[in-house]
Amino acid sequence: MTQIELVQQALRKEASVEEIGALLRQLPPNKDAADLLIATYQSSLAEPWKVAFLLGCVRHEVGYETVKAILVGNYRGSSELSAAEAMYRIHDVRAIEDLQNILLTHPHILVRNAAANALSLARSPTVVLVLIEAFRQGKLWPHDVAQQIADSQPTDKQLLELLDSNDERQQSLGLHVIALLIQAGGQASWRTDAVRGQVIRLLHTPLFRPKWKQMPVLTNWAFSRG
Repeated sequence: MTQIELVQQALRKEASVEEIGALLRQLPPNKDAADLLIATYQSSLAEPWKVAFLLGCVRHEVGYETVKAILVGNYRGSSELSAAEAMYRIHDVRAIEDLQNILLTHPHILVRNAAANALSLARSPTVVLVLIEAFRQGKLWPHDVAQQIADSQPTDKQLLELLDSNDERQQSLGLHVIALLIQAGGQASWRTDAVRGQVIRLLHTPLFRPKWKQMPVLTNWAFSRG
């Protein structure tokens, strides 16, 4: 079955979008399938989230501006999440710059959060810098940005900058990120003694405590290494 036939099936609701998407991702990018989805979006014949999701699976660059428009248009209904990820799937290098700009400038937090989620797909410490800056500016929810930073493979230096900060919000964020790394499968086990020392310092600070759910994870990790 061709990419166009698969897209038509999804648009006619003859098969689940997720199943069609999985098949499309196994095939090369296809301009004709992308053009069909763009025309469908412009005619308002399908939900924006569905168009964005399928364009991200088709992955042809002609669909990039459409998924970007869906993201910044903030159509809700999960459209922003599908659109931001589609931008990255279609053109990762171009998307990183665009998503960073959207993250720092868009007025709606759901759009900013979707941009941050897509940026974390890059698994890059460079992205961590942008995520931390967005957090400092109040652009992201603390719980979400902690996961996004953890997914982006932060360096020890980046974690130490959070833990060493005079801002309790940034200290708390650093501890949350480390807790997530530990819970993800011991990814924090190789962190330097400097990081471990800062975690212990904060755990011993009477007026500062991370969220109770993080305490056992952080305590076990910090005090079980020699």
